[in-house]
Amino acid sequence: MSVTRGPMYYSRPGSARLRRVTTRLAVPMSGAVAAVGATVLCLALAAAGQERASWLSLALFAALAGAVGRFSRPWAAPVVAVVSWLFYDGFVAHRYGDLAWSGSAAQLPVLVVTAAVALVAALPGAMPHRRVRAAVVRPVSGAGVPEQAVPGAAVRLGRR
Repeated sequence: MSVTRGPMYYSRPGSARLRRVTTRLAVPMSGAVAAVGATVLCLALAAAGQERASWLSLALFAALAGAVGRFSRPWAAPVVAVVSWLFYDGFVAHRYGDLAWSGSAAQLPVLVVTAAVALVAALPGAMPHRRVRAAVVRPVSGAGVPEQAVPGAAVRLGRR
């Protein structure tokens, strides 16, 4: 089936409805965007005096991972999580960019939380969109015959 594409919309032959083109960031680009966002977040935390590991800094890094994950593919979630962990561990948990492993009990939750948030944010955009196919057939005579659904006919939900 041929698809007509434009810069912002696409349509299928025989369909008058235009759909938005939703493109997702590739995995390397998601990592780069996460690195730039984490750099800005580290600078903002340092300017605010929040230079130690706390629940607030972890929540902000999780929000950053969710924001990047919203525009990324689901495969980019581990990359976003690792980049977030590197900046969190290097500039928030330990000072001056020193990466140190404090044990899996302290470091693993940061990786899991950021990866889960990035993956959950990326999944809705990656799921296929489906339409319910049913049409309402109205009886010719209005003699109290109930309306019936016909399978196979396409109807948009919420409209008659």
